[in-house]
Amino acid sequence: MTRRRTTAAERARRQSPEDGAGVLVVGGPSRPLEDQLREIRAACVFVDSGTAAREKLDERYFDCVIVSTSIGARQWTGLVAEVCGRDPAPAVLVVGEQPIVDDAVEAMRSGAKDYIDTEIPAPELADRLGDAVARAADDRHKTERINQLRSACQELEDARSELACQVTDLCGELVGAYNEMSEQLSMATTTCEFVSLIRRELDIEELLRSVLEYLLAKLGPTNAAVFLPGQSGDFTLGAYVNYDGPRESAEIVFEQLADVIPSRFEDASEVCVLDSLEAMEAALGDEAHWLEQQSAVVLPCRGGEKNDEECLAVCLLFRSDRTPIEAEQTPLLRMVAEQFGRQLARVVKVHHRQLPDDHWGRSGEPDNGADGFGMAA
Repeated sequence: MTRRRTTAAERARRQSPEDGAGVLVVGGPSRPLEDQLREIRAACVFVDSGTAAREKLDERYFDCVIVSTSIGARQWTGLVAEVCGRDPAPAVLVVGEQPIVDDAVEAMRSGAKDYIDTEIPAPELADRLGDAVARAADDRHKTERINQLRSACQELEDARSELACQVTDLCGELVGAYNEMSEQLSMATTTCEFVSLIRRELDIEELLRSVLEYLLAKLGPTNAAVFLPGQSGDFTLGAYVNYDGPRESAEIVFEQLADVIPSRFEDASEVCVLDSLEAMEAALGDEAHWLEQQSAVVLPCRGGEKNDEECLAVCLLFRSDRTPIEAEQTPLLRMVAEQFGRQLARVVKVHHRQLPDDHWGRSGEPDNGADGFGMAA
């Protein structure tokens, strides 16, 4: 008993008054109670009534509230229940002289931690008071620690959520970068394939045939024409593919288009898509009837990367507007226009002339071969 009493008292002394939140004593304390509270050096605040106790509790937090039955049965029972219902709730002790069983039962029902008879021997009273005050302080420390841990957990959760969002964004960026790189690698492979196909073609007719065959292989059945500049500066039909037009009128149509398409698009800096009636009429005006119910793409082909380089060819691709050339093919067509223009520049350089020979710009009878190709004679 001595060991336990000493431990409880010492615990109370270590935590009071500087470490604890203090003890609120409600009701005039008896001499034994006051002596033992002084013994354990509890930081006590004394009030005489329940009203004064409520005011103090609103001002600050107490580890322990000691309620004396001397304030009256109706007051102390109501006060105990109210204090125990607070959040956070301090530990509540009920003390009285010559207690009765009914008071003890009522105290327990109201939420009190203990009911102490102040007439018990001083050592036991000190032990029970010290134990109660120490447990109350421990509970407060645990609550504070729990709150600190909860706060830390919330901070960690917030950091985790933020990191998860950053990871999600990063993954999205990586996927986008991967897709972009994949497209670039795919286009690089396609470019190498096309360049290797036309690199050694120094004959203009073979070059035109190779380019048109490549485009048809990539795009599927399509009408196509290549217009080349003549010495006079006007463009003439260099080669064509007649896919779905009348054979007998194909060259006439393409010759008419040679007067319409190049003059409107030779200065264009990009692949031009005419995929609607409005776009067709805006680009061709009254000549749009030549491509009625068609969807078309025009490729200006220059001899270098700069827009001020001379246009060495204009390619026209068109087919029914029910099966237009997909927008996804635009990068491919842009690459073909660039590489075809550069190869034409090489052909011109090899033959030591700035523009193609007259026979590039003269169109004769179309080739009536089964492959659907027509070449200028």
